[in-house]
Amino acid sequence: QGKGLDAREFSVTVSVGIVSEMLETILYARVRMPARCQVWDDAFARTVGALQPDWALGIRVDIACALVREFVDDGHILVGWQIEQDLRGLKLEDILTNTPREQIVDLSDEFKTTQGNKCQLSEAYREIFGRTGSAHDAIGDAKMTMELYNWWRTHSMQPTPLRLCWYYVKWHSWRPVEAGLGAHAGLDEYEAYRWKVLRPERSDRSTCIEELDDALRKEFVLKFRTDSERVAYFNLVKRRLCALHRCEAPAVRALETMSRCDFASITGDMYDLFR
Repeated sequence: QGKGLDAREFSVTVSVGIVSEMLETILYARVRMPARCQVWDDAFARTVGALQPDWALGIRVDIACALVREFVDDGHILVGWQIEQDLRGLKLEDILTNTPREQIVDLSDEFKTTQGNKCQLSEAYREIFGRTGSAHDAIGDAKMTMELYNWWRTHSMQPTPLRLCWYYVKWHSWRPVEAGLGAHAGLDEYEAYRWKVLRPERSDRSTCIEELDDALRKEFVLKFRTDSERVAYFNLVKRRLCALHRCEAPAVRALETMSRCDFASITGDMYDLFR
């Protein structure tokens, strides 16, 4: 908003989804861009929210805010996942302090890992219901959240620990000669090898996290939210190695706490840790 040195950058809400406890859609709407603003970065809304970038369309944000306030004033319970962020996004921070605590339920505090850490809505949903949620937008998230609330309400309304793991892949012991780069290959050659062979696909970057990138020690660690995502990534690396050199089946060894896969040019360890 503004121009030159007076320009300000801030995040705005681009869509709102509200459902009843029966999963009936009460409101699902785009929120139009505030006046005298221009979009700086809408990648998340386009790729994750599947919204087309015409931000001049939609309702004014105060219409959605008025509906939420009406629900609160009527004594209804607000249910959300990290609901504080939702209310702050709608500039409704006062509801957090002026509303009785029993009227606000943040399910991210009720569904945590066995180590007491928070997780994603989709992970809690998958762990409880054994299926993947279909949320790609605000209304999908709202329905998943309400389904979890209905389950939690019928199961004594107590904190529910989830046995979630991080699924790791650690690449190490790079062997440049076997990679066809010569015995004196250095940091630049390793960086090029890592980029061509070990990097995740762009679409995978929301499912895995770069935990360690130690170029000097030639170690590269990624952690994934599900084992299936890790397996898909590992198969991708195998295909890349086949394309660079020759197809080869890695030598797989089951160690005490991990599986080790020795390719000709690098070694990969796979292990799991509770979150």
